Amino acid sequence: MRHLVWLVIGVTALCACNTRPITVPREAPVSVDPKIFNQTLNNRADILFMIDNSASMEPMQISLRQYFPNFMQPLKDLPTMPDLHIGIVTSDLGAGAFTPPSCATIGGDQGMLQNTPKGDTCTSAHLNTTGDRFLVYKPDGSGGVQTNFTGDVADAFACYAAVGANGCGFEHPLASVRRALEGCETDAGCKQTTNTGFLRKDAYLAVIYLTNEDDCSAPHDSTLFDVTQTSLSSVLGPMTSYRCFEFGNLCNDADPGRQQGQRTSCEPGNKDPSPQHQLTPVDDFVAQLKGLKADPTMVYVSAIAAPAAPVNVGLDAQGYPDLQPSCTGPMGSADPAPRMAKFLAGFDADRSSFTSICAPDLRAAMEKIATELARILGQQCLGAPLKDKDPESAGLQPDCVVEDRTTIDATASTYDYKRVPACQEVVCDPATAPGGQCKKVRHAEASPETPCWFIWPDQATCPQAGYQILIDRGIDEAGTNPQPPPGTFAVVQCSSCVADPSQDSYDCSPGCAGYWPGCCPEAQPGCFQ
Repeated sequence: MRHLVWLVIGVTALCACNTRPITVPREAPVSVDPKIFNQTLNNRADILFMIDNSASMEPMQISLRQYFPNFMQPLKDLPTMPDLHIGIVTSDLGAGAFTPPSCATIGGDQGMLQNTPKGDTCTSAHLNTTGDRFLVYKPDGSGGVQTNFTGDVADAFACYAAVGANGCGFEHPLASVRRALEGCETDAGCKQTTNTGFLRKDAYLAVIYLTNEDDCSAPHDSTLFDVTQTSLSSVLGPMTSYRCFEFGNLCNDADPGRQQGQRTSCEPGNKDPSPQHQLTPVDDFVAQLKGLKADPTMVYVSAIAAPAAPVNVGLDAQGYPDLQPSCTGPMGSADPAPRMAKFLAGFDADRSSFTSICAPDLRAAMEKIATELARILGQQCLGAPLKDKDPESAGLQPDCVVEDRTTIDATASTYDYKRVPACQEVVCDPATAPGGQCKKVRHAEASPETPCWFIWPDQATCPQAGYQILIDRGIDEAGTNPQPPPGTFAVVQCSSCVADPSQDSYDCSPGCAGYWPGCCPEAQPGCFQ
């Protein structure tokens, strides 16, 4: 352990990433891998992709379409086939009442779900009718899939995800999603009536943003895009997207200005006296999305974008202030996105994620997002090798704390927690029960009133740790497997083993050393292959 680099995700860190009151498990392990799993069967999810269709986005869009099968596979592998709505909107909402270059249409695409065939897969895969505006992929009741499109779901998605790169250069990703879903929390439909039916009250909502510039969402009556102001000396400055950064952020609590140089501590805000020069507050978009559901944990957001820093201001070819990229990769460069970062921070850590758009491609991003959605919809994979608290005994003895979490007040994000004990009896060996029948055997002490938890070896579903954690809730008086109250989540914290092969660092403590036998008790360069 002399060179061990500990990865500690402790109880304090778990609390720090949430703004809500939370009762953390007592007697929690010191080094844990915290997870939250839905305990009420709900395989419905409405998945909305917001795709930036401004200039330079073509390589990212191609990669998105290429790796969409990687996104679908974890969802197809769920124990219960998912019931999905998949829709697409662009970042183009125009530029208020103005029509600067690339923003010729006032209102842009208006948050309408895209249903115009544009991709090279459209001859073999497309919506069945021109009136449909989103893909439907759900169980047909007999073990198959019911769809409203021809061909494979990945090809159908690629047909409509080829949104092009001719959209407005003042991207409105947050406002476009709000426009697409506004009013959809009621059964009466959406304010954008073409989108009615996409959002279902009882389904999870997942919104995935793909953009290489930060959000520039402004009110419809904004003067920020006034085309008559074009000089460095004008109030709004030259007619470039730098306006979005200058009038949408503060750096060290001051206006960013137009001079060249580095900016630090940049975050959304504005001190300009004219409200019509300001961008819409990020918190408004967070509140709107959360407000679509009675339980805000039914909303998941992810951004494939640029990091919020570093922030540097340079000059473009005309000598105008120009925001420099915060990252560059094989698919192109991307500008810092402090507004998108602030938006993601408005959601609980297990309901939001970020992936850099400057990766070599979007494969890892697609797989990461899909894995997180699969966990929300039913997979209960543990995320790291489990520490054996009794390595002298046969089998793995995990050190976990599990609690059922139920909602007290969804608006205030307050919850009640009830400790779930470990199951005391091993009823069968999974290796002797082909087809997973062992999971159907009930533990003797489990009942609807006193559930217990157990781990289930499942390397195929959970390649990272090789285990799911499941709760046995017994059998009720009717002889059926009971469901906990709607909105019940299992909060799981398991002691895990950590290694960093790049630094020849391994946890060689009892209960962990067995994961890397060639490296313990003393790690040597290249010992773990």
